[in-house]
Amino acid sequence: MRTPRELRTRYAYMWEGYNIGISVPRGWIESFATLCVEIDELLGEDKRGFHWVQVKEKFGTARFYWHMQSPGPTHIDDQSPHGHASFKNASSAGEGHSESSLQQRIGTLVASAEKETAKRCAMCGAFGNLDSTGGYYLTLCSAHSKQRHDNTLQSMWEWGQDE
Repeated sequence: MRTPRELRTRYAYMWEGYNIGISVPRGWIESFATLCVEIDELLGEDKRGFHWVQVKEKFGTARFYWHMQSPGPTHIDDQSPHGHASFKNASSAGEGHSESSLQQRIGTLVASAEKETAKRCAMCGAFGNLDSTGGYYLTLCSAHSKQRHDNTLQSMWEWGQDE
């Protein structure tokens, strides 16, 4: 999966909820694709209403905002002439993991992916450093930083709101 279209097709549920914009620079598509794969594997069969709310670049790194509906635990009460019984499952978030733990694990994956983009050129994905030319921060490799300084840098947007 290397293109935005492939990601949207494979993980359609991640775009089914309300969002305020999905914009991914081409150099970060691989990091974003890996994040989608990891979250999908973590969610398993029950996708819990997970979706991206916003994906953008800010201060030279990616910001991945997401939402997940929690189905909550199932609680069953049974009243009979012999007494009362109450059953509550631990969670449908996976064996041994609470819903809160699942959200924390997704949060950890997201934070790690955002941190990874701080070292990757937004144009090509190669190792990069923060470039603050013109007061606008971007993480760029040396070649793309030079293009930026020479005012010849092409658009970094592989995937914008029109995709």
